Amino acid sequence: MRRWRQHAAFSMGLARWSAIQRCAYCDVLPPSLGIPWAVEGYDGVADIWFRGDATPADPEDRARLSADEIETFSDYVSAFALHTREVIVKPGGGTVKATLFVRNTASGGPGGFAARWARHADRVLSLPRADLVRGYTRNTADRTGEWGNAKLPFDGVAEYWFETVEGVSEFFADPQVWEMYAGGVERYGAGSSNLFVVTNEVVMYDRALAE
Repeated sequence: MRRWRQHAAFSMGLARWSAIQRCAYCDVLPPSLGIPWAVEGYDGVADIWFRGDATPADPEDRARLSADEIETFSDYVSAFALHTREVIVKPGGGTVKATLFVRNTASGGPGGFAARWARHADRVLSLPRADLVRGYTRNTADRTGEWGNAKLPFDGVAEYWFETVEGVSEFFADPQVWEMYAGGVERYGAGSSNLFVVTNEVVMYDRALAE
């Protein structure tokens, strides 16, 4: 994790950082916490918000950043990055975050998936234990322009914030949560290629606070 933080500090010194609005690092919590749906084998999730459409990096900066990426991660960031469009369904936050990376399994393309997922998001807040959710955001993959070759094979990312790990367990123990992911979205469970990780969230940079 220390090397990851060093990578963030290095990135902030590059010219392209002027296009960044906010950056948060989310450390995956240990499996010993007993959340049965959480996958193992991952260390963290980085969330980076761009100010509008990001511009291509300067070639020299890109080369320096790539060299630091390969010193920090198991591969270049482009091999596991996903560009999304964010919709804040319920503003707020908490000390624990559950992140679900989901795939579209129905016909109709990205537009149909986005529409189905919007309806799904509305239902989340009507569930019996929706009071446990302190914040909720859905992010739909955007593969246009510079991001057309993104290799992470997911169509959306859902982020749920909670006050406690116990809140995560209680909310996702409700079968209705998973049933909502069945309509045109690959189910979770054995054999699924979806990802479910539980993390903290550490804000590394927020332009709104820095200016």
